[in-house]
Amino acid sequence: MRSNIPTPLTLSDYGISPDHGLLPSDPLEQLPDSPTLNHLAHELPKLLSARRVRQFIDGQRQLLSSIPATWWDQDYRAAMRILSFAGHAYVWEIPDLPAATLPAQLALPWYDVALKLGRPPVLSYASYALDNWRRLDPAKPIELDNIVLLQNFLGGLDEEWFVVIHVQIERQAGPGLAGLVQAINGATSDKPDEVLAGLQSLAAAQTAMRDTLLRMKERCDPYMYYNRVRPYIHAWKNSPTLPHGLVYEGVTAYAGQPQQFRGETGAQSSIV
Repeated sequence: MRSNIPTPLTLSDYGISPDHGLLPSDPLEQLPDSPTLNHLAHELPKLLSARRVRQFIDGQRQLLSSIPATWWDQDYRAAMRILSFAGHAYVWEIPDLPAATLPAQLALPWYDVALKLGRPPVLSYASYALDNWRRLDPAKPIELDNIVLLQNFLGGLDEEWFVVIHVQIERQAGPGLAGLVQAINGATSDKPDEVLAGLQSLAAAQTAMRDTLLRMKERCDPYMYYNRVRPYIHAWKNSPTLPHGLVYEGVTAYAGQPQQFRGETGAQSSIV
């Protein structure tokens, strides 16, 4: 006879860890065999500060010759991080005079990598937060005093703190998601103690996440964030200064037509 008991849910089926939620274990810091992109990632804050991002990218014949067949998911995600920051820096290098066209040497690899990941070529929460951190001490946990960003626009305490707060919240969601699954499985198997234990874990995680969010103003000044960080995160949908969107030069699928995509926001968090 067939059993009427549903197959238990497991976090691993959805790429979720009970310890760190939807964060990858440790994002890739550099791309293999991609010296130009790695150099651009390293120098981007300085180039942007000097308003030379466009000059640097325009002077490159190519940023990425082709996507290596040996790349894994972590390589694509690292490339997407670098290209997304570079793309937004190129567009918003002069905030009042945004670039309406991305050159092919940036637009093509950005589009190709985004296509592999199933995303549009625009900075998203995944590249801005989930794939954008490292541990200072690899032996210690993912905690506020042990994580820093892999990529910045201009850098500085306000930009750094704003994002690592989000990374910490994502990590703290892991036990809560595990508790949610425990409660669901307990309910389907008629185990009220499991339901209660799971919901208690979920509540504890939500409390920890809230407490972390309340620490935002400790090292992120709202004025500095809004005026020095936020302008680079904007994209090109409903943009007063880019009313028609952005042209991705050389991308055949777009046929030369400007595209409109929304930029990064914490509301894109997978836990939401």
